[in-house]
Amino acid sequence: MTKEKEFNIDPSWKGVIKWGGLSLVAAAFILVIFVLSVFIMQQTLPVPAGEILEDPTGPTLLFLLAAIG
Repeated sequence: MTKEKEFNIDPSWKGVIKWGGLSLVAAAFILVIFVLSVFIMQQTLPVPAGEILEDPTGPTLLFLLAAIG
């Protein structure tokens, strides 16, 4: 029989593990918001240049959301 090894986690890494997990959840949440906003705004990707020149609000907001994510 093999003996299972126990993992000893250094206490200084507990905060890193917690914040790393939270950042992954936040990144997934931002991705879901981005995909939903593309469908809600009925935006075509990639955005045609003429559409950006007519009304730059929608594509600009989507770009800012993608940059934050």
